[in-house]
Amino acid sequence: VSSSHGLFEFDIANNSIIPVTAFGSKSCYSLLNLSHNRILLSGLDGLTLLTKIGESYKVSKTLLEGYSVRTMSLDNHEALWLGLEYDGLILVKNFDANRNLSDSDLLRFHLPNKEVRGSIINTNIQDNGWFGTFNHGVFRFDLGDNPFHSYSINMNKDYAIMKNEVLSASVLDDSRVYLVANTGGVSLFNTEDEAYEP
Repeated sequence: VSSSHGLFEFDIANNSIIPVTAFGSKSCYSLLNLSHNRILLSGLDGLTLLTKIGESYKVSKTLLEGYSVRTMSLDNHEALWLGLEYDGLILVKNFDANRNLSDSDLLRFHLPNKEVRGSIINTNIQDNGWFGTFNHGVFRFDLGDNPFHSYSINMNKDYAIMKNEVLSASVLDDSRVYLVANTGGVSLFNTEDEAYEP
């Protein structure tokens, strides 16, 4: 379990929660299980790869230090999508946790002269993903190439969420997604019609 006080593991046999001391008490925003013994964590200072050896974890590698990574998702094409706390979205194609990353490996999306505060990212669908923000609504992007689509309250659509602070995006089908905004309601958005449904 990721938390603002570090990483914790559930011990089902003993019905207890155990802190993962290898990561310390740093804020852990999100985690990805890469295999049965490897976990990728995101936080204020980039990514941390933990490897489980026996009953304990060891830090295997740190990546993208200096980037504050709020949320992440690995898509079906082995691309790693990173939602940054203040600076948009990063795509790492052909992600391999064993390889070091440089700035040339990163494809970036951000709005010119604007802070884009990432909140959630969902790429667990066939052809596209969703990037929710705390301040600019939600963005849809195609997983294959790299075209992004943006939707916000500035579109002045009926039945829309009332704030651009998107906390959750749940995909209903290939063209519709439920959006939840922080004190701004729940809406069903249709990407084909580019309209909210009642």
